[in-house]
Amino acid sequence: MGRLGGLARAKAMSAKARRESALKASNAAAAARKKKAKQKKAEKS
Repeated sequence: MGRLGGLARAKAMSAKARRESALKASNAAAAARKKKAKQKKAEKS
């Protein structure tokens, strides 16, 4: 069901807004990956 809300939201957004939202999500995911890798490296040493 949650997916339908996301689709409706995406349909209502302009192309520029969708792009900005996707970039924000992408940057957040990258930051999470970096944080996890840093944490894993700290545990190793």
